[in-house]
Amino acid sequence: MDIFLYIIPMDGSIKNIIYCLIDPITKQVRYIGKTNNINKRLANHIQRKQNKTYKSWWIYSLKKKGFKPIIEILDIVGED
Repeated sequence: MDIFLYIIPMDGSIKNIIYCLIDPITKQVRYIGKTNNINKRLANHIQRKQNKTYKSWWIYSLKKKGFKPIIEILDIVGED
C-alpha cells in the first residue's frame, strides 16, 4: 500500500487543511476533517486504536482486509 506525502509550505501561511477520507473499495467519501499537518493526521487515523466511533470501526475493518483509507485534500486555507 502506498503512503502519499503532501508537500505543504511551512511558512506559517497554512492554517487549515480540509481533507476527506475515502473508502478504497467503494471510492465513497466516509469522513471529512481539518488539520494543519496532513501526513501526521493520516498516520494518526490509521494507527489509532479502535474506539466506539463509526470512523474508527470503518478504518479497523479496512485494515483487517489489508486496506487503508485514501486521503484527499479538499482545500487549503489561511488564517482568514
